[in-house]
Amino acid sequence: MPWSKREKFLSLNATVVTVSLDSLETLRAFGESVGAGYPMGSDREKREAVTAYRVPVSRGEYAQRSLFIVDRKGILRYVNYSYQITGMTI
Repeated sequence: MPWSKREKFLSLNATVVTVSLDSLETLRAFGESVGAGYPMGSDREKREAVTAYRVPVSRGEYAQRSLFIVDRKGILRYVNYSYQITGMTI
């Protein structure tokens, strides 16, 4: 997600969180390289998030980039399984 979109979500009082099939070490290095100021979680071992949110996984290792909006009550309000990004990702 471009930084401008991240800032827009934050301006709406939303929390931005990323979940990936990457290892914690890979996520930590990525976060440091881009100066990420948001939580990043690894779903590499149990794949609970990709299973719960039905995220497509190709070749058993790559989760489809997807966008979910969950409201404050924990209700899933929006899903985009083909979220396209340009520029810096969050």
